[in-house]
Amino acid sequence: MSKRMRGQTIALILFTAVSGWAMKLELQAFLSAASIAHAGQSGDTATPKIGLSHWSIQMALRNCDFQLLERVSAFRTSRQRLAFAKTCASFARDTLNSIPTHGFAHFVSAAAARELGEHSQSLRNFRNSATNAPFEGWIAERRFVLAVNAEDPELMDAVQADISTLLSTQSGAELLALYYSHSVDLPARINRAFLSATRAQEQRFINLLRQKLSSG
Repeated sequence: MSKRMRGQTIALILFTAVSGWAMKLELQAFLSAASIAHAGQSGDTATPKIGLSHWSIQMALRNCDFQLLERVSAFRTSRQRLAFAKTCASFARDTLNSIPTHGFAHFVSAAAARELGEHSQSLRNFRNSATNAPFEGWIAERRFVLAVNAEDPELMDAVQADISTLLSTQSGAELLALYYSHSVDLPARINRAFLSATRAQEQRFINLLRQKLSSG
């Protein structure tokens, strides 16, 4: 076998080995992400594996986001809620160790810390989420809902810029109209955001709010 063929063979073997390792790691990550719900339901904490791809990491974070929703966790025991929070806090922390600017991981970390009663940590991660993902509408929507439901003035201050982002999208404007009367100071915050909104964005929100009020 010539040196060139030998080199190509070795390169192919190495490529196959690395590909196999990567596929195995990704499969473990996807299975681990899917097991978050089962682990927390039993009241035990788990350590989800970090995958190599954006998709496997995002799947685990989205699972955590869902499990930490108040409407979901309200039907669990205190032990189960803490187990989910600890599991998701651990995964978010591992993700941030690899990707410090991951805005959604900061949000999940904030939600988990809040469930664990760690207010300062929750606020810090919440602000980091807003800093690292200021214009991603779907994350801004999640931050807004968490802040309004928490009725926390510091969280509401942190989402002031998000309110402007939400006014710029149809789904965001609908969300603002839905929660308009949920918080005493929200109308004033929305009026403040009007200063940077276009005339069309302002009119769309007013129309949506009128529809909501007229439908009761």
